[in-house]
Order: sequence, then C-alpha cells, then structure tokens
Amino acid sequence: MTTEENKKISRRVYEIFSSDNLDALDEMLDRNFIDHYPQPGQGPGIDGVKQMLASLRKAFPDLQWIVKDMVAEDDKVVARLNVAGTHQGMYKGIPATGEQASIPLINIFRIADGKVVERWGVEDQLSLMQQLGSAASSGLARFGKAALAVALPAALVWAWRNDKLPWS
Repeated sequence: MTTEENKKISRRVYEIFSSDNLDALDEMLDRNFIDHYPQPGQGPGIDGVKQMLASLRKAFPDLQWIVKDMVAEDDKVVARLNVAGTHQGMYKGIPATGEQASIPLINIFRIADGKVVERWGVEDQLSLMQQLGSAASSGLARFGKAALAVALPAALVWAWRNDKLPWS
C-alpha cells in the first residue's frame, strides 16, 4: 500500500472514532489488532477499542477526533490530533460538568493489508483532568506544571531508594 492509501485508512478510522457506528471498525482494524497504550481497563483487540470508545461516548457524546497533521512513511502513519467534546456523563469518577474539553493526542498506526494492525499513542490526560476540574488536578493547577516536573522525579527517587517501585 502507498503512504497516501495508509493515510486515507487512518483518516477513515478517526471518522469512525467520531461517529456512533463503532461496528465499522471491524472493516478498518485487523482482527489481531494490538493497542500498545490502552486506556486503563480497556480490553484487548477490536472489542477493547469499541468498549473504550463507547465509554468515552457516554461521557462525551459529541466527541470528535480532529486531525491536525498526518505524516506517513512505509507502513506507519503518525497523526497529531485534537480530541474534543462536551463532558455530559461520568468520566473516571468525575460527574458531568457540562464543560467543553479538548486534549492533544499523537497516534501512530501500523497498517498492513489495508487494516490498522497496531497503535501507539500519547495524550495529555493531565490537561483533561484540569479542564474538568478534578480534585487531583486542582492542586497541581495551584502550583503549576513546574511543580509536577520537580515532584514526579523526586517521588520516583524516593520510591527507588525505598524499594517501592511497582515493577521491582
């Protein structure tokens, strides 16, 4: 497949993400699809993606995945997106606020035989929590992101010194 064909496939996946027709993902994702960065609680494969998107739709019924940039090389497509919606349902323990929220997101899809077979991605969850006014982020907002830049490494050093790292 050409890089332009792969970009077209990727754009179609984001169109489906923005719709209520999640069954259309069966045509776009490989049956052995792997999400390397799933959301907490997200199951594997296509069913896991559908479950995650359905959950997001309950919290943000008007959720839209807006492609800002897209670059392709060989079998990979990188997209810089903005995901936006109105918070109208429970999301990660936060009751509906009615607030408009948006976060930047970077996704990498690997495509084979006309279907997405793998995804890697990063998103700014802290920004979303701040927009929704979660208690956990309100303290950070008071001190700013600089405090996080200092506090997080210090917490990791403490955990390492005290043999409390989750993977040790």
